[in-house]
Amino acid sequence: MLSLRQIEVFRAFMVTGTVSDAARLLGVSQPSISTILLHIQDRLQVRLYHRVRGRLLPTPEAMRLLDEIQNIWDGIERVRLAAADLRQGLPEILRIAASPSLGVDVLPPLITALRTNRPNVRIKLELLTPLPLMRSLLEGRTDIGFNVPLLEDPGLITETAGQIGIFCVVPQIHDLAKLKQVSLEDVAKYPLVMHSQDQPERRLVEELFSARGLFPDSSIHVQSGQSACRFVKAGAGIALVDGFTARDTAFADLRAIPLAPAAHMDVCVVWNANRPLGAAASELQAAITRQLSD
Repeated sequence: MLSLRQIEVFRAFMVTGTVSDAARLLGVSQPSISTILLHIQDRLQVRLYHRVRGRLLPTPEAMRLLDEIQNIWDGIERVRLAAADLRQGLPEILRIAASPSLGVDVLPPLITALRTNRPNVRIKLELLTPLPLMRSLLEGRTDIGFNVPLLEDPGLITETAGQIGIFCVVPQIHDLAKLKQVSLEDVAKYPLVMHSQDQPERRLVEELFSARGLFPDSSIHVQSGQSACRFVKAGAGIALVDGFTARDTAFADLRAIPLAPAAHMDVCVVWNANRPLGAAASELQAAITRQLSD
């Protein structure tokens, strides 16, 4: 194991590129930096540097180690910032992760209202796909997540906030655009832009089609409903997306048609089982539940 000081010195050397610059950054002598770097190499028993014309140059192994060191350093920096906030009595930070559709189309007005009620709360919103969202919650980097149903994990608590409808999105001049409702049989006749395999929306749509023995033609797979709509605008096909994305004003030149029979997807609120929701997160959970029930 490396000490915190060794991690700090190694990172400084790798970031600045020279022993002298690392020493200047940390406010110590060059010999002390060189000594610690050599101790790190001896400790790990891996060649991390070459000496070329009197300079230490990192090896590929050192670059790989830097990737892991940077992850550790990011955590250390978060601890330092949190401690500084506590000392200075700075506002609470609410860290939110959401799917692109919810983060773009649903949460902004709810977060704005939350900030009106709680002006001292600072917000950090990340748009994440399901697996990174789960990992962020489990690792304690996110306080609350919003997504369609995720894979079950004993380390997470999941509650359903409500449902949103699924719509077929087509260009205004498409054959289906004149219809008030479309069936899955109608949809399956045309090239379909779909979510990628790792997205819960993809699993839901595939289940709808397979229940009717349908296998749509899909050659373009995307990470979000917004991306799907942009491909539809470009003429790549049609798409099935959630109602919030379908009604986004950015896609007003597309036609959003309800499915018949109607289909819906759950919207879930997720948090770490070992980290109870704070007051601000609970207020946001209640707000999205009300929004989806209207």
